Amino acid sequence: MTRLRDAWVQAAAVFVALAVMGFVLLAVAWRGVARTVYVPYQLPWLLSAGIAGLALIGASLGLLTIHIGRRDDAAQRAEFEEFTNTLTELIQDFRRHV
Repeated sequence: MTRLRDAWVQAAAVFVALAVMGFVLLAVAWRGVARTVYVPYQLPWLLSAGIAGLALIGASLGLLTIHIGRRDDAAQRAEFEEFTNTLTELIQDFRRHV
């Protein structure tokens, strides 16, 4: 349960839930278009639910990708900072002994 309190996990869950909602909208659009024979009556289903579903999927997966990239960059910066601190300590120790 502690993983669910992590802000990163919560944000990722929201983005995944938005993508699932986009797929649900695509299913609703497909069902609406499939049960309507007359093409002008199919267009509202296609435009409202279909395009909204695709936009929601694209936006949520794009945001998830950005979110993952930011987390990876933060971890890399933390590792580099730890490396530079260790290197600074080693240099200071070396100077004391020389």
